[in-house]
Amino acid sequence: MVLLVQEMKDLQRKFHLKLLSEQKGLDNEIKGIKIIEVENMEKYIEGGEILLTSFFIYESCTISQYETHIQNLIDKGVSGFIIKNSGNIKNFNIKLDILKRLCIENEVALFELLRQNYYWDIIRYILDNVFDQEMALLKYHKVTNDNLKEYIFHKEATPKNIIELLYTIIDNPISMYYENLSCLATTYEEKSSFDLLDNIKEYSPEIRLRYNYLKQDAGKYNQYIIPITFIGNIPIKIVIDEKK
Repeated sequence: MVLLVQEMKDLQRKFHLKLLSEQKGLDNEIKGIKIIEVENMEKYIEGGEILLTSFFIYESCTISQYETHIQNLIDKGVSGFIIKNSGNIKNFNIKLDILKRLCIENEVALFELLRQNYYWDIIRYILDNVFDQEMALLKYHKVTNDNLKEYIFHKEATPKNIIELLYTIIDNPISMYYENLSCLATTYEEKSSFDLLDNIKEYSPEIRLRYNYLKQDAGKYNQYIIPITFIGNIPIKIVIDEKK
């Protein structure tokens, strides 16, 4: 299936996007999607990607260096950019103006994502419409895994922030529990209770993992339990409630 940028424009309301590049680049084919994770992201671009960024990765760059990186990305044939204003990026408006000018000059689409929204619905949509199911799942796993690792080691990451990010990725309620099963953090409105049940068993999701999964039937939910060691060597259980 061929996916054009025009379709993202048509779905602006669904994905909370705003087109900033006039009508430029709408005929570009979307061949993938990536989050800009390093300053020299141009080294990892094949062409046709939609790139996602908040400019955080460019904070240590001069304006001149930043403009060079953006031009290099455009020269590699990216199909568009989606920018999110996180509210605390130095020289954000200057960088946005440069990006907008270069996109219009080179006929590359530029969208803005409303600040309170996340990338994940957009990532899922593009991958599902560009790749077959197996490849889409593999690529989605790679994007989310890389982004989550970067987020966890960021100085502002907290248990609550981490599970809220996970919730936007997998769209199921998530909680963290201490070893004594008291609740550390949860995406439920109130702290949730948790018990290990007699039907608990080892579970393999049929992909290579660093962690062992457990699964139990908790009535209206299947609960997936991932024991991890959190910051400070604290044993933690992450519990995902999957609605049946």
